[in-house]
Amino acid sequence: MAKSWFGLKKSYLDKVMVYLSLGGIYFYWLIMLYLFFTGDLKVKFYLFKTGVVGLIAVYLAKYLGKRYYFPRPFVEKGIKPLYPHAADSSFPSDHVTGAVALTMGIWEVSKAAGIMALVYVVFLMISRIYVGHHYLRDVLAGAFLGGFVYYLLQFVFPLLIDIFV
Repeated sequence: MAKSWFGLKKSYLDKVMVYLSLGGIYFYWLIMLYLFFTGDLKVKFYLFKTGVVGLIAVYLAKYLGKRYYFPRPFVEKGIKPLYPHAADSSFPSDHVTGAVALTMGIWEVSKAAGIMALVYVVFLMISRIYVGHHYLRDVLAGAFLGGFVYYLLQFVFPLLIDIFV
């Protein structure tokens, strides 16, 4: 049997980690769609804002990744990741950046859904390291960036509403 980068035999845990690593975007959009269709106009606005903030956060993470190259663990250590990925910069994690920004917006709309999203962020961070695509610094930087962008844009959106509405 092939071994993961932790030197363990492939297992069901590997499959779970791959699913968690790849399935995050679907998880967040399903929660947001549910809240959108069950919420009032204010909830719809917050979710729209959350989606925009998530896209901005991921774009910024991609920009930083192109500007400051840090090799991924499978490039630097020569290990085989659990599933293929481009050998681009690992810093910061785009997945975690977007997930944290979306989690914060979901939390603002529904505490129960926010708790589910927060738990998923933790599993996403662990899975991104486990599958061999990121180091701990990458996921922590992604979490910080996602939170920072979300809070920064909390000040910008009210200004835009005052200007355009």
